[in-house]
Amino acid sequence: MDGGRLDRLTPSCFQRGRAEAGPDSGSHQTRGRYVHTYELMIISNGALDENGVTSTVERFTKAITDQGGAVERVDHWGKRQFAYEIEHMNEGYYTVIDFQMPGPGIAELDRQLRITDEVVRHKIIRPSHRIKRAS
Repeated sequence: MDGGRLDRLTPSCFQRGRAEAGPDSGSHQTRGRYVHTYELMIISNGALDENGVTSTVERFTKAITDQGGAVERVDHWGKRQFAYEIEHMNEGYYTVIDFQMPGPGIAELDRQLRITDEVVRHKIIRPSHRIKRAS
C-alpha cells in the first residue's frame, strides 16, 4: 500500500508525525490511553432520602475511579421539580459530576447507570474546553 492511501485510511490521530491532542483539547495521554474530561448529570429518584442520594452518587464516583478515572468535582443541586412527569414521578435529586476518564470506561459507566433503579435519568457529555476571560 502506498503512503498516500494509508493516510486516507488511517484516522489522523494515529498517523505518524501528526499533532496529538494538545493541552487545550480537554484530553491528555496516560500510559498509552487518552483521558478525556466528562460531565455526568444524574437525576436520582425523588422518593430517596439524602443518605440514599449520597450513597448512589458515591457508588458512581467509585465506579469512575475503578475504571481508571478521577473525580474532579461533585455538585449536588438538590431536589427539583420536573418539567413533566417521568416514570410517574414529579421530582428528583440533581447531581453533576465532573471527572476525567479513558474513553473505554465510559461504556461500562453508562451501563451501570442504565441498570440502577435509583437513577431516573442520566447524561454523560464531553464539554467544550472552558476558557477564562481576562477582566
